[in-house]
Amino acid sequence: MVREFKVVLVSDCFLAYDAKALTEWLKQKCIAHLLRNLSEIEASKTGRAVCFSRDVTALLREALILQKEKSNLSPEIFAQRATDLETRLDTLIDEKRRMTDLDNLRF
Repeated sequence: MVREFKVVLVSDCFLAYDAKALTEWLKQKCIAHLLRNLSEIEASKTGRAVCFSRDVTALLREALILQKEKSNLSPEIFAQRATDLETRLDTLIDEKRRMTDLDNLRF
């Protein structure tokens, strides 16, 4: 029955939710947990290691604002702004990006 259960699993950042048994599931991390983790990373880092957490935090906050504004935007404007955010996120998490900080890499 679990295999037929087609939903998005929203979870905190607990690694068990990334288990091999769940690879076929659609997953989303809780934004509140992500923001809290990013805040902890930012507070504990210095120099360039802070930039990634600040950039991701800003992007997630913009996404939350966009979601709140959705009803006041045309579908085309909303779609364009969402696409822009997704493009920026793709750039931030690009596997070719060189990051040396282990906390940033786990994101």
